[in-house]
Amino acid sequence: MNDGIVSTNVVYSRRVHRKITHLGVGTQQVRSYRTIQNNESKLIASSLLDEPTLFEKHFERYAASVVSIIAYGRRVPSYLDPIITEVIAIMQFAAELNVSGKTFPMLMETFPILAKFPNWIAPWKMGLGRRRSGKDFLFALAEEANEESPNDNFAKQIFDLKQKYDLDDREISAISGNLFGAGSDTSSSTLVTMVLAAVMFPDAVAKAQKEIDEVVGPDRSPDFEDLLNMPYVEVFVKEVFRWRSVAIIGGQPHAPIQDDYYNGWFIPKNTWVQGNLWYPHLPLSMVTSGPYIGTHETFPIQIDFILTDISKRIGCHTRTRKVITLLVGDDEVCL
Repeated sequence: MNDGIVSTNVVYSRRVHRKITHLGVGTQQVRSYRTIQNNESKLIASSLLDEPTLFEKHFERYAASVVSIIAYGRRVPSYLDPIITEVIAIMQFAAELNVSGKTFPMLMETFPILAKFPNWIAPWKMGLGRRRSGKDFLFALAEEANEESPNDNFAKQIFDLKQKYDLDDREISAISGNLFGAGSDTSSSTLVTMVLAAVMFPDAVAKAQKEIDEVVGPDRSPDFEDLLNMPYVEVFVKEVFRWRSVAIIGGQPHAPIQDDYYNGWFIPKNTWVQGNLWYPHLPLSMVTSGPYIGTHETFPIQIDFILTDISKRIGCHTRTRKVITLLVGDDEVCL
């Protein structure tokens, strides 16, 4: 799905694609989508009341619908919509490609000589061509959105820039489809994690519910404007992100273009490198004390709110901004 992003056309293509993507989902632009999220969250609440055992399907519909409205101006009204089945299949295949040895074609990393065989006599390469229809599917969605949708959408922006940046169909498919990769599967999986946390830590749910009842009341649903008055709910949400990050291995693999050293560790040229996202999200005592289970802890962690300069903290971003730091015994966890 990401061929346009990770192909060897590298520098120029990636810069162009990143620039176009920021037009649709840049920091400021995403704020304008809050109404979409608010509306879809009301529908998901109703769906959970009607069919609570199908919560995963409702989460998938919610996430796919938000992304589809932004990218293609098209709502996904039901979890039976074919767009969900196709998107989930594409996302699953993309995720498998990021796990070394997960599928047979990836074994060519273990036996590199297998990659040198011509495709016509190498049946083990056939898996690498699967889901080609995914690109056609995503391009068809973008083309339909550009030509037929009465609503503003990201696909129309991409087609408006097609001639300027000489974009081909595969690039249009990749740029628009990347929104699904970034926002659909990850969002629905995070919501499932939230359910797990709610089941494991009912006391935390009760506190969050009490705060919602006090701030919002019984006559409407909460929205983004209420969040400023609900610090416990905000911490609860951020704890879900920290407690069980969806992407454990940190997205697309990278490799150095020459031999390198990092903190005394030798990293040979072309070595597959991926980040372990769970490590910096856990208190140091939990990381060093053995396998992390989490059943013994409170959720959210017992906290004091401290505004701290993020540029002075190890393990967080280097830009200077104010953040919430949670104190866990002698450890700190940066949100």
